[in-house]
Amino acid sequence: MIMLAVLNTASLQIIPATAAALRSANGAEKPMDILPCVWIVTAYSVFIAVFTAKICAKFSGKRV
Repeated sequence: MIMLAVLNTASLQIIPATAAALRSANGAEKPMDILPCVWIVTAYSVFIAVFTAKICAKFSGKRV
């Protein structure tokens, strides 16, 4: 159950529509230029969240 909460909180973003819409509304020529950065940060946050949950489970003695 904790892993589900961790993955939900990590917020996996495939297409950041809100950020692209805000960039477009403010006059950005290419609002989707942020995609590679979003994908990298999303992957990093998911990895860190899962790693931290596994480490906490190891110290608490419960299986995740």
